[in-house]
Amino acid sequence: MKATKASVWDLYNGAKQYKVPLFQRPYVWSRQQWEQLWADIQEQYSIRLGNDSASSARFLGSIVVVREYAKNLDKYVIIDGQQRITTISIILAVIRAFAREKGLVELYDQITGFLKNVPKSGEGQYVVIPTRVDKKALFHIFDEDYVFDQDSPIVECFDYFWWQLDRFSGLDLNTLQQVITEDLCVVYIELDEGENPNQVFEALNYRGVPLEESDLIRNFFFAHLESQEIAEAQYDQFWKPMEERLNNDQALISSFIRHFCMKEGRIIRHGEIFERIRRRYQHASSDDVRLLLRDMGRFSEYYRQILFPEQDEGESLTKKEIKKSLSRIRRIGKDTPAPFLMLLLAANDRLRRPDAPLSDEELLEILSCIESYLIRRMVCQRPVYGYEEVFEILCRGASEGSGYLTAEETRSFIASLQAPFDMPDDDEFTDHLRYSDLYHPGSDNELAYVILERLEEYFSSQPRGSDPAASYALFEDEAESRMIDHIMPESLSDKWIEHLGSDWSQVHADYVHRLGNLTIT
Repeated sequence: MKATKASVWDLYNGAKQYKVPLFQRPYVWSRQQWEQLWADIQEQYSIRLGNDSASSARFLGSIVVVREYAKNLDKYVIIDGQQRITTISIILAVIRAFAREKGLVELYDQITGFLKNVPKSGEGQYVVIPTRVDKKALFHIFDEDYVFDQDSPIVECFDYFWWQLDRFSGLDLNTLQQVITEDLCVVYIELDEGENPNQVFEALNYRGVPLEESDLIRNFFFAHLESQEIAEAQYDQFWKPMEERLNNDQALISSFIRHFCMKEGRIIRHGEIFERIRRRYQHASSDDVRLLLRDMGRFSEYYRQILFPEQDEGESLTKKEIKKSLSRIRRIGKDTPAPFLMLLLAANDRLRRPDAPLSDEELLEILSCIESYLIRRMVCQRPVYGYEEVFEILCRGASEGSGYLTAEETRSFIASLQAPFDMPDDDEFTDHLRYSDLYHPGSDNELAYVILERLEEYFSSQPRGSDPAASYALFEDEAESRMIDHIMPESLSDKWIEHLGSDWSQVHADYVHRLGNLTIT
């Protein structure tokens, strides 16, 4: 095995051919990966324009190949890295098209030499041979025949980079080509002849545990500290307790870091966390990294409260209600509201700040407002997409002000939301609560559970006369198994059919999953 640093120029220069074997998946990169790659290219382009001699390599990852010796053509089977090499080929093809349009003959010919082996014919002329499903589209691009039979990720990638080049006037195509071929590098690994490509592919992709973004972020942060000793001390003080707090679940830790970054009022998609952090903190000082680690440790406590609100003995009634509300929000809203909720809990943290500005009572008011917003929309069957945008605006309002929002500000914001994010009014909510199905077979029915539990809580707290019936405390023992049952059963017996009368089928269909026919047992 030989492992070396290689530029894109090294990969494409000369009579070569890279073939994707049958056992690999087709081209699957999408806008998320294209945007990240294009951002890297733009950054390198700016560096080159500023000072050509200061250009440094930017690593894209690894390319693993097995060489197949052939006469007059170096052939390689791509074991790992086909997504990268295919995408780079498409970008070069787009630059070539623009070079042709602008009459840049030398650049056009040079890129053509990267993409095709002249004067060979048939498949031997193409430098990259993708999987069978992608061949037709990619060969159309290499041949400059831009008539595609159908959409595919290959075509979408071509359209994306065409759009990017088309929208930037004044782009120096020669400099852009130099950035891609000279500045973009890979770790090039060539396996010995005779290696079984399928076996190697399985070892690379299916054995072992893939890195989570939290692993990359951890390594990135601690590499920025002055020494190994300081890094270990910071790890023990902040990072390790955070990992333990979040059950050492790296996927959960990645999710926390994403929401921690989003509390400033910017949406970050899954898979973008490490790149965002790398861009923001790559030039940060050691002191800045230490402060960030401290804040992440503190906010991970709030994140745990949101995910796993636990009742403590001796807590005030208001504190207990806050944790119940957090639990309900978590059940119906998942972790979407987490960035805003973390800001609220930070503003309410009297253990760290005796003068914390948000009282328990006002925090409970805000949580109740959020809970009501989510429940009303779910009962009225409003779409759930767009909630991140709603909480993004709430976070932005908090970050631009005092670091949190008051109950009045939160209510005012939610009341001002327009369709499709508006809050249903009482009439719409009441109508749906009475006449829509609340129970849905095959789902987790968290909304139905929350509503029924709230009703149980309310009625069990009301006066019951001189001889009250015994009530069950549903919330004191979370280990109790609870289920939603139907009073009129889902499958009718003959007695039920007789009881319901001649319209039994329609009556059953209309009422079986409505609120009035449901109970917790």
